[in-house]
Amino acid sequence: MEGTGAVGLIVELSLVKVTAKKQIHLELALLLPWNEYSDRRRFEEQLRVMLADFTVRKQHLKVNLERFLCRPEGGGLAALRIKQQGVDWLRNQQLAVLMFGHRNTTALYFDRGQLKLGDSPLLGFANMLDIVLDMTSGLDRECLANSLFDARYAIINKVYSKDRNHSTRPNWITFDEIQALASAKDPSLREKEISHIADAIRIATAQYWDKLNRWMDKILPRPLNEVIIGGGAAYHVEVELEAYFNCAWELQKIDKYSSVYERTGEYIPKDDKLPMIPMVWGSGFITQVQETFNLDSEQTYRYSTSARLVDCFGMFDYLLGMETSQ
Repeated sequence: MEGTGAVGLIVELSLVKVTAKKQIHLELALLLPWNEYSDRRRFEEQLRVMLADFTVRKQHLKVNLERFLCRPEGGGLAALRIKQQGVDWLRNQQLAVLMFGHRNTTALYFDRGQLKLGDSPLLGFANMLDIVLDMTSGLDRECLANSLFDARYAIINKVYSKDRNHSTRPNWITFDEIQALASAKDPSLREKEISHIADAIRIATAQYWDKLNRWMDKILPRPLNEVIIGGGAAYHVEVELEAYFNCAWELQKIDKYSSVYERTGEYIPKDDKLPMIPMVWGSGFITQVQETFNLDSEQTYRYSTSARLVDCFGMFDYLLGMETSQ
């Protein structure tokens, strides 16, 4: 079980010597996909039995699970946003949380402080990768995923202008990361292979988004005051998310004499004639997660990694808050 494995890793990395005679006192916060959340009580019972007497690397351990806190995936993001805005704010909001993961995608809906519904179908980024792999031959799944995000982040944080106030899709065929996926040696065949891979990515992305679009149309109530976005795969469909929620970047000049613009972090309506649902990426804690886990030097993965970690970060922060409030 992953829970006991995590405890074993903590013990192995601990600076405090742990022996079989010394009982470990554990407080655990856990996030489960919505469709697994109903099993949380059974999971807790089984976990307590296993932790009371188990062995890690031939070391016998006894763990007392003093606190078990379980929330649906996306709950950490919600906790961070509530901490930031306050409970009174929450009571006046219709709020959605969307987590775009590798295996599944999760939606939560809060109506004035009450969690009203959730869903977590197997509509993860793996679906998009499967389509690309089915349309091509000889590609490695992990290399494909890394190349997609390398190319995606290569166009992030470019110079903004008043004429570019939205995300753009990479021209996949022009990026070294995508070209490196091709295995053909002959220049002509290699060019065709690269073009075929780029076409497969475009088609797979469109099909992946179409499934997400139809699911969100079905699951997300209207109206919504805002939607919190999390999960590393969200950046792959940022273009589509901006269009879906009618969001364009709010830009401001770096200074009054400059013609260079920067993003404020807020959104304005992309189409003034349509309603906008503001997106809040990572509950506004993306930068803090990057700094906490020293992701600033990892340009390629700092966006997706921080987006993946922020939900767990929020749950850990909530658990610590429970300690200090007692």
